[in-house]
Amino acid sequence: MQCILQPLQWLGGQIFLPEKSIKKILLESIKYCQLNQGLKIHAWVLMTNHLHTICSCKEGKDLGLIWRNIKSYTAMKSIDAIINHPK
Repeated sequence: MQCILQPLQWLGGQIFLPEKSIKKILLESIKYCQLNQGLKIHAWVLMTNHLHTICSCKEGKDLGLIWRNIKSYTAMKSIDAIINHPK
């Protein structure tokens, strides 16, 4: 079983996570991976510009691949939200 502390940080530390739409995208992506890819979140904290988790994954799953999927999906959807739905 893999278990890691996984920090995520976006765009040189700029503050994007206060935006409810960005938080929603991130949390939906994590929830999807919990339900469909075997991600297990043991603890987490969402900061203004990054996320900390203590997590593992189901046996036979690749935790690094799961986080790559989360980061990729979240980045793509966040950029779309920032460009197409500015404040």
